[in-house]
This record gives sequence, C-alpha cells and structure tokens, in this order.
Amino acid sequence: MSDALVGTILSLDWGLKKVGVATSDARGIAITPRALWRRAPAGQTWSFSRADKADFSLLLKDWEPAHLLLGDPRGGHGEMTEASEHAARLAKRLEEFSGLPVHLVAETLTSWESRHAANEDSAAAALLIESFLRERKIIV
Repeated sequence: MSDALVGTILSLDWGLKKVGVATSDARGIAITPRALWRRAPAGQTWSFSRADKADFSLLLKDWEPAHLLLGDPRGGHGEMTEASEHAARLAKRLEEFSGLPVHLVAETLTSWESRHAANEDSAAAALLIESFLRERKIIV
C-alpha cells in the first residue's frame, strides 16, 4: 500500500463485551471517536458472531469505509502473542466479510492512554487511527 490513502477509515477496538468505533477521513484531519457496540455474549473475545456481523454491517453501511483498522494486542516489545494471532484471524474474517483491506495496528497502551475519555473504547479506536496515519507519515 502506498502512503496515500483514499477514503474513510473505520477503526475497531475489539473486546470481549464491546467494540469501540472511530472514523477518520483519509488525510487524518478529522479523527472522531464514534460509538461502541455491546457484543452479545459470544463466549470469546475474538469470535465474529451473527450479532457482530449485523452490527458490523450497519457500520459499513453508515460510514462506507475504504479501509478498516483492527487493534493488534502485541506484547510489550512488539512481539506476537496468542491474542495477536487471534486478532490476525479476526482481521481475515472481517476482510472476507467486508471485501475491504483490514490493517492490524499495534494497540500497545491505547487503553491506558484513553482511560479518562468519556468512551474509552472509542477513544482507543481513534488512537489506532492516529498511530496508523503517523506510521505512514500521513499526519505528523
């Protein structure tokens, strides 16, 4: 992928009980924590249940993203963990379901950094966008 992005970015901070949602325009001018969806009891964090698919479909319809971001729970030194392997599998399912590219973004410290926000999960999703755009030098 080139450094230039085209289209809206939809970011997901995926959790066991809820998913934080944020969006951005491709240039990173407007990064906005949006909402969260409460997940039906799915039994495991990295599942993609029928209820998740319905909620995710609504997000796709509402925001018409060109790119999806998913938090990647790497270890403290950036190493792969069991959770990051699960995130990679979920990213593949989201990509197959939506037909959109899904970018995994290291989520180290996003929960900590967003801990005082009104909606921590959506704030964490917004931080994923900021990190993603900064890595690609789209924002400084």
